[in-house]
Amino acid sequence: MKTNVIPQKQKNLFTVIVKLKLGNITTGKLREIGNIAEKLSLTVKTTHDQNIALLNIHRDILDEVYSQLKEISLADFGASTYLDITACPGSETCSLGITSSRDLARAIQERLPTDSSSVEKLKM
Repeated sequence: MKTNVIPQKQKNLFTVIVKLKLGNITTGKLREIGNIAEKLSLTVKTTHDQNIALLNIHRDILDEVYSQLKEISLADFGASTYLDITACPGSETCSLGITSSRDLARAIQERLPTDSSSVEKLKM
C-alpha cells in the first residue's frame, strides 16, 4: 500500500504499480495480468520506468488485486523507490551501448537493503 498504490483523482479509485524486476516480464505473466484486468475490469498501461500500472481499482477490491498479483509472483513492494531500477539492454542489443547495463543494474540491486522500513524511508 505504501509504495505500489497511488490514489487517483476520482474518489475511491486507485492505481497499482506492478514492479517488474529490471523491467523484464514473460509473456505468460503478461497474459496473467491481462486475465486479472479482464476479470476485474481494470485498465492496464506500461509506465516510463518499465513497470505496469493497473488503473481504476476501486478501494473495495484492492486486497483482491494484491492477492491475484501475489498468486502470480508479481506483488513485490518498492515501486518508484530505489529498489525499482530501470535498465536498458545496453551493449546486449544496442550497437551504441558500451556496457552491459542490465548486469550492472542487477549487481547494484543485489547490494541494496530490501527491508520495507528502509524502502519506505527512502521512497523517491
